Amino acid sequence: MKKTLKAFVLILCFAICCLSLIACSPSSKEVASVKGTTKPWDAADEYSIQLTGDGFSSGLDYVMCIEKQPNKDFVVLNLTDVQLGDGEIDFNAEFVRRADKTIQELVEKVKPDLITVTGDQGYGTEKSILYVGKLIDRYGIPWAPVFGNHDNQEDLLTTDQQSYLYENAFENCLFKCGPDNLATVESGSIAYGNYVVNVVERDQSDRKFHVVRSLIFINSRDNMDYSEDEKYEEEKKVNDRGYAMLTEKQIDWYKWAVKSVQPYGADGKVKSTIFLHIPIYAYNLAFDAAFKTDVDIFDYDEYTAAVRNTDAFEAYADKSIWNEGYENSVGGRREEICSAPYDDHVFDAVKDFDDDPSTDFISTDLIVAGHDHLNNFIIEYEGVTFAYGLKTGSGCYYNEDLSGGSVILVRDSGDSVIYHQFTNIKVATFPWWVYFLICFGCVAVVTAIVLIVLFKLKILPIKK
Repeated sequence: MKKTLKAFVLILCFAICCLSLIACSPSSKEVASVKGTTKPWDAADEYSIQLTGDGFSSGLDYVMCIEKQPNKDFVVLNLTDVQLGDGEIDFNAEFVRRADKTIQELVEKVKPDLITVTGDQGYGTEKSILYVGKLIDRYGIPWAPVFGNHDNQEDLLTTDQQSYLYENAFENCLFKCGPDNLATVESGSIAYGNYVVNVVERDQSDRKFHVVRSLIFINSRDNMDYSEDEKYEEEKKVNDRGYAMLTEKQIDWYKWAVKSVQPYGADGKVKSTIFLHIPIYAYNLAFDAAFKTDVDIFDYDEYTAAVRNTDAFEAYADKSIWNEGYENSVGGRREEICSAPYDDHVFDAVKDFDDDPSTDFISTDLIVAGHDHLNNFIIEYEGVTFAYGLKTGSGCYYNEDLSGGSVILVRDSGDSVIYHQFTNIKVATFPWWVYFLICFGCVAVVTAIVLIVLFKLKILPIKK
């Protein structure tokens, strides 16, 4: 009997180890890479768009076009921070089922022409990229993602491998690696995913088309070590969170992309939208200017308590919380604005993209970020709308009343309107111990089957 018991315990332990390894096994590292296939950016690069027999083409593979129908709004649905982990996908956890149903409901309600994803699809693994990507790709709608800080942290796949998947694993994904000399992530890998999608419309001009709005996708990277950074020492605020800022090269590339597209506008001007994950520093300026409070913004604890709204819909209806001139602001803030800790000067570039102080035309009048799951404000500040994309689903952390997506309507004029589309998805939830019991039950069944087979084959003795 003792031998039988020992055998049972050994087999049980072995089965548990096997199940654990299967559940926690990393994604394959045999994924191909984009290394050696990309090129650096140079300010002298030619930015060109042509009408061809099959549609539109560009001299650069990361400058693409998507067609808008005349007299009809071009509808963009933005998803953000779906953030599904491999283990959650393996067990079809609550997060996974809610993300699936949330995306489905949003697509059915919004009927978008383009889906954008502002980062943190998962945690930089093959499984999460393929799973979340297929949730979106199955609708046959073009979609364009950027990397989030968790994607960039390369938990299992490097950024060049992840980029390969985005470019090759899906039928409808517009992602492009873009230049390979703009920035790196904290690990030292290249920060891929800086590219452009122009919304174009055919017309009766000599060129036969014009760009209605330019959509600029930027990799906002992950973390950054500021401990030895003295360049802006006097500008530092009390909350040094260590999130990265865009590099000077990225900012130069952005200005080049905006300036280069202007001649393709109907009147020689093109408005634009930036999509990125980590909000730029000016989100702090916008909120501090718009939100009405007597609390000192540098008294962090008191200020955070003062601005944290508890009801998303109340924050939409209550105009008294906004300062004069900002009454059209909506949404709220329930956590820190997790940008770089001091001015990244991106807003300066937005306000003067052509380095000509006499030009008062601001092309980028909308910036959409993700990253902060509990923030959903939309504020127009100094001619630019700073918007948080509404978190999609419950991955990682969320508030139940802050889930869904954001809708951007691009008008014929090139102007845009952004609003949040809330969802209230209910899925069956189970406590952690239910999953444990299911796993334990599976192990017990497997162990019993193995023991029966061993006894039948007389490999284990039966004590009489």
